[in-house]
Amino acid sequence: MASFTMGKESYAKRKKIARNVALAKPLVAAPRKPALPEILAKKANGVLLDKFLPASAKTKSKGQPKKWTRPVYDGPALGADAALKSQVWNIFAAKMEEIYKKAKDPHIKWNPRERKEELYNEHSRLIVVQNAQGSVQAFSMFRFEAESNYYGKMEFLMYIYEIQVTKGLWGTGVCRRAFTALESIAREFQAQLIMLTCFKCDTRALSIYEYFE
Repeated sequence: MASFTMGKESYAKRKKIARNVALAKPLVAAPRKPALPEILAKKANGVLLDKFLPASAKTKSKGQPKKWTRPVYDGPALGADAALKSQVWNIFAAKMEEIYKKAKDPHIKWNPRERKEELYNEHSRLIVVQNAQGSVQAFSMFRFEAESNYYGKMEFLMYIYEIQVTKGLWGTGVCRRAFTALESIAREFQAQLIMLTCFKCDTRALSIYEYFE
């Protein structure tokens, strides 16, 4: 802590100070360093995201529910709600167990325990689409992460792990709405890119993602 002493100064001293002031360099604020991708990811993961979602749909369109809600959960909160946890897992497993086995990738095998740990991870964020009765119709799971790009430079990104829709709502535009919500959130937090991966054998999903590209 700096201390200052107040008192009278001699004329000679004041004159010397005045002379030196003209030669002093003006104070310039040091430029702010951009936040590291790791810091941005940690900060974004700690924010409640409900306010960044578009308004809920209230009118029926191409088979969509007349009214639905899209709350955001973190992984642990979802895992603590037994009913919600069960519905989300059932939607995921109904499609993905078959896809994992069909892919026959020796490095990525169907492992329910690992998939559940991923879904309920503290950094996971899930947008859950529910109808008026509270039944889960779709969900998307994502995280904000920091990863090295092709050149070894760290980037702040949104990684989409899942977009799952019940079969009865395929072709109704729910997936498109999920992308719109995710893009809105990524843009709000100034993520440098959005990333997702997809099995090549999941041709239906590939055609959708290629359309959005």
